[in-house]
Amino acid sequence: VDHARHPAAAFPALADLAGRLGEVPGVVDVAGPIPSDDGAAVQFLAFVDSSAGAERPVADVVADLREVVADPAAADPALAGTVAADTEWHVGGPAGLVAELGGAFAGIDGLLLLVALVVVFVILVAVYRSVLLPVLVLLTAVAALCGAIVAVYGMALAGWIQLNGQAQGILSILVIGAATDYCLLLVARHREELLVRADVGEALRAAVRGSFGAITASASTVALALLILMASDLNSTRSLGPVAATGVAFAWLAALTLLPALLRLTGRAAFWPTIPSPER
Repeated sequence: VDHARHPAAAFPALADLAGRLGEVPGVVDVAGPIPSDDGAAVQFLAFVDSSAGAERPVADVVADLREVVADPAAADPALAGTVAADTEWHVGGPAGLVAELGGAFAGIDGLLLLVALVVVFVILVAVYRSVLLPVLVLLTAVAALCGAIVAVYGMALAGWIQLNGQAQGILSILVIGAATDYCLLLVARHREELLVRADVGEALRAAVRGSFGAITASASTVALALLILMASDLNSTRSLGPVAATGVAFAWLAALTLLPALLRLTGRAAFWPTIPSPER
């Protein structure tokens, strides 16, 4: 067998590499090397701790594994001159997939949030034909997102959930969308009340009472549906359930507390230039 072209021929040295892979923090055990039938490839099975109480994130463990296999000869001098320098090494499997997904989503969180805010603002301006009201709605949505992020961080810190880039990216869009939706319901009812009531405070209280049921029913239905994801066997999907449900809960809370406060402070001016009043 040509050692330069068939890495499986270096089986004894590769067996030593298995021990080096097993020394990576977060790796529970390593099986292999397992050569292919034609001897042109070798596979190692590295079992990574991905439980909620794991000492290291899966992405960090995968990064260390890739560093080891990037230059096996440097990791284990016994491999020097045995495996061809152009031999390709890859880290795949569930752990590799989770690491790649996390990296992909982590890199676009800020862009996704910015695009979502711009799109929502344009839509709200077109719907309300007002400048201040869309700003109030977006402030409410961003406040809900900030609260959800703090709560989710606390849950992760306590070891209740395992965060990943996928959940973080989805949380931002979900909270902005849900909070905007709930705000639309409240603002629509508030506008109706302003057309028949002279006092802004009374109109706002009536609007909150009138929209509370619809907003609460919508939020609770979505949150309960998202919590079903906790039954998934995949850690990434299972953690998405409580993360997303927490985001919906904060969207509901902000729409029924912060937005009414902002509308009370701005009064009818929030709807300028089409200000609703009993005379109109």
